[in-house]
Amino acid sequence: MEKDIEPSKNKFDIDNFENTLQPVLDPIELWLIAGTLRDTGITSPTQIIRLVRESYEQGYFQKPPQTILAQASSCSTPLVSKVWNDTGYKNVEKKETALLSPDEERKLLTKVLSITDNTGFITAQEIRDLAGKMKNTTVGHSWHIGFVNRNAEFIQPVQTDKREEKRMQLKEEYIWSYYYLLLDILKGILVELIINADEMGYSQY
Repeated sequence: MEKDIEPSKNKFDIDNFENTLQPVLDPIELWLIAGTLRDTGITSPTQIIRLVRESYEQGYFQKPPQTILAQASSCSTPLVSKVWNDTGYKNVEKKETALLSPDEERKLLTKVLSITDNTGFITAQEIRDLAGKMKNTTVGHSWHIGFVNRNAEFIQPVQTDKREEKRMQLKEEYIWSYYYLLLDILKGILVELIINADEMGYSQY
């Protein structure tokens, strides 16, 4: 079994990661990725690069320059190229480091299918929340991608327009109009009943 070699002499710095990628990444996606790194404690350059690549493959932002990603991940540019393109690297996940065992993943799939049977859909956030509750841990914001891919026979993602395109079509007067409308709607509503929603789905406040 081959392991990824990470020729990095510098210790990963989350602040450097955010500051370096801020000019080239969608701010919301950068915030989500950085939040995942903080929650999971990931400092491995290969894992960081793959996390950025997963978000890129969802169409949330343009591919960042390899030199900038290398600087942000505290590693060499050749490592970024090899990990991003899966060239010459074999990353065999050990069973003990996987989030869910095969049996646990089947149980999660059963729960997911039950929800979709009742509601017609399930959000990525809900899938991550279910997985996190099973292991009493925080799940990375892109973990659901691998889960869906592994169970593509049973569930398929719904393709939506890229968020950048939708945001470019949004006019400033619409933002204020919905803001004041939201203030009126929220009056008198218990805070426990407020739902936090965005393009990625929703979660309980």
